[in-house]
Amino acid sequence: MSGAPSWVAPLAALSLLIIAIGFLLLVVVLVRVAGTLSRQAEHLATDLRSLRNDLAPALVAVRDLTQDGKALTTVLRREAEALADASGHLREGVEGGALHVRRRLEELDTLYEVLYEEVEDTVLSVAASLHAVRRTTGFLGKVSRRLIRRRKVSRR
Repeated sequence: MSGAPSWVAPLAALSLLIIAIGFLLLVVVLVRVAGTLSRQAEHLATDLRSLRNDLAPALVAVRDLTQDGKALTTVLRREAEALADASGHLREGVEGGALHVRRRLEELDTLYEVLYEEVEDTVLSVAASLHAVRRTTGFLGKVSRRLIRRRKVSRR
């Protein structure tokens, strides 16, 4: 070594050794961290598989419940529509029946008015006829009494 002091080479070697030990410690720490992370990743994977196995039946049940809910909703919608249709038809029938009954009542009222007038006319006719018969009977009674008196008088 020609121009360098003698202490530089051992100092450089010692510096390289310290740097190498630092890198070695860094590698050891990284390997231990990697091992710890690997074990934790395995535990997480195991927990995730267990969770997936536990949730699978629940997810199937939720899916089935959702399908049942959709089917029930469809049935309820159809039934509600059918009920609304039936209610509309029933209402139309009731309204038509009420209109028919109203018309028939009006016709019946008109018939009663006509019958009342006819009965009233008949009663008046009967009363007039009875009055005429009484008058005639009274007249005939007088005539017959006179005839009977004359016969009695002429027989004597």
